[in-house]
Amino acid sequence: SFGNVSNWARPIAVMLRKFQNDLGMVLSIMNFIEGIISVDYSQEWDELAREVIDILHRLAKQKKCPPDYLYYKIPCPWVQSKALKILCVLSVERNSSTLRKLTETLKYIIDNTSISGIRNKNNVESAILFEAIQVVIRYKSVIELDLQYQVLSIVVLFLTTVNEANIRYLALDSMTHILVLPGAEDAMNEQLKNILKSLEDLDMSIRRRALDLLYLMCNSNNVGEVIEELLQYNEKTDMQIREELVLKIAILAETFAPTMTWYLDVIIRLMSKSGDYITDDIWWRLCQVVTGFSEETDPNAERVNKELQEYSIDAMVNAAEDPNIHENLIKLILYISSEFGIRKGKEEISPDEAERVATLRRVIFDILVEKFLGAEGETKCMMLSFFGKLASEILIEREI
Repeated sequence: SFGNVSNWARPIAVMLRKFQNDLGMVLSIMNFIEGIISVDYSQEWDELAREVIDILHRLAKQKKCPPDYLYYKIPCPWVQSKALKILCVLSVERNSSTLRKLTETLKYIIDNTSISGIRNKNNVESAILFEAIQVVIRYKSVIELDLQYQVLSIVVLFLTTVNEANIRYLALDSMTHILVLPGAEDAMNEQLKNILKSLEDLDMSIRRRALDLLYLMCNSNNVGEVIEELLQYNEKTDMQIREELVLKIAILAETFAPTMTWYLDVIIRLMSKSGDYITDDIWWRLCQVVTGFSEETDPNAERVNKELQEYSIDAMVNAAEDPNIHENLIKLILYISSEFGIRKGKEEISPDEAERVATLRRVIFDILVEKFLGAEGETKCMMLSFFGKLASEILIEREI
């Protein structure tokens, strides 16, 4: 325990003012501040914001820096980056001269960062730029809108025009945060194809960040396109990302499904291509959806449930025709078939319905025979349960 570290804020502010020209000392103090506020932040530390902003302003805009601390002519980038990280935690008073100086400094950094032919210089400048973007997001409620819109533009520019992997990663990472800014949703939707293209990147970290971004920006307006692209990507991606990808597809499909039949089709397609990565939670959730919703939550529940259940029976027949059907999909087929496909008993059904039921029984029985010996214990139990129900129903029909 550090004790009451909030009492340290004022002496440290004095030290920053005293040693502001000694950048080695400043960097040490900045490291100390970041370490403390990351584990024990309190409002008392906000009084350091003015000193931190003054140092950042002097380095980033005024370029006041001893030659020994220049890196590719960039004034002490380590202190600039550390100062911006600290400002992402501290708070600056609204309508204050300190906030105006911060805004002025951030705007200068954003306006004057460009890509050159020197990789190390690009990496350092981009690191500072994207830390500055995080500060803009942090102060979105008090900072001018023009600067927020500028942030959107520059992040998109870096994603679409820069081939450097580190910079593209930072652009995608920033996009996951700037979704809170005004106009961000429209800007991201306009760049959907470029974001989807990042899923093909050779760099695994970029692919993961693109996946995170797609997950965050998916909504009811773009869910069809996003899910379709993710399903296609799922069919050819490697195992490193597949488990996470499958889970995200399942969550998005349920959350933004335009219809429950669409959701059913997505999960079946997902299970047919990535059955090894489908957890019980995913296919059991689909079973719950097909089983239906109560009339307390939806006055049309009975009609909707029946339509979905009838649709699911046909979907199960189609899915069962896959010669390489995965065992998890067999479980789903057996559950839905047992609940809604064979329990007709003494009900009067139309010839078409009778044909559908007969087709379902035949298809599932064929699976039972072909897959039984190689199935796991749980699946065998479900198969035997299905077979028992099927035999019972057939006997009842013969008695009729």
